Amino acid sequence: MGMLLYMMELSKNNTAAGATQKVAPKPTPEVKEDKPEPKKVSRQEIMKMNVASVRAYAKEQGIKDADEKSGAELKRILIDKMFEESE
Repeated sequence: MGMLLYMMELSKNNTAAGATQKVAPKPTPEVKEDKPEPKKVSRQEIMKMNVASVRAYAKEQGIKDADEKSGAELKRILIDKMFEESE
């Protein structure tokens, strides 16, 4: 029984000593919002795309009325836009 009292006394001393020490909070990691970078697609990749893929890519690129245009029209518009920006 004496050992138990001794251990309880040590526990109280450790808690009391620990309570007076200030512990710095752990720094929270800075969370950055990952914005997806615009997809870079080559001319050959555009030409190989099926109509659904071309429409989806055209919408990503901000082409209005992509659903109303044919795949060939969208490919031409996208390629023209791609070379326009590179000049």
